[in-house]
Amino acid sequence: MKKLPILILCCAALPLWGQQLHMADVFKQMPDSLMPYLSTNNRLDMIDFMDAHMKAEVTNLLDGKSEMTALADDSLTIRMSAALQVDLRFVERDSIVVAFRQTYTVSESQKAIVTRYYSTSWLPLPIPAETSSTLTRRDDKVFSGSQF
Repeated sequence: MKKLPILILCCAALPLWGQQLHMADVFKQMPDSLMPYLSTNNRLDMIDFMDAHMKAEVTNLLDGKSEMTALADDSLTIRMSAALQVDLRFVERDSIVVAFRQTYTVSESQKAIVTRYYSTSWLPLPIPAETSSTLTRRDDKVFSGSQF
């Protein structure tokens, strides 16, 4: 008789043990302000297209084409336009966080990358944004010239 309550608790907790965080679920909850190119319906359509093994391309809010090129349980990649790619990845810190990386491309050799970190419920984390750039400012080129 003492084993019955333990068995009931184990059976009730069994579905919780198998739950895992999926990028598609986190992406569905993303605030529109973080990705103003895409509406909520655009994001949901992209996920549905990827699940159906179709090309996940939608018309964004700027009347351009945006395409989800990869979707896995822990990451996704979206080509927002010819100049912007967005990558989301789960990263292990003190807990699981979302690394939100935006890659701005001017040319093959000129890129700027900005990475910000959010909780899985899209709260900004106090982790400093990481930036890297191969873009050179025109002023730097002018002032580094031989005439100065």
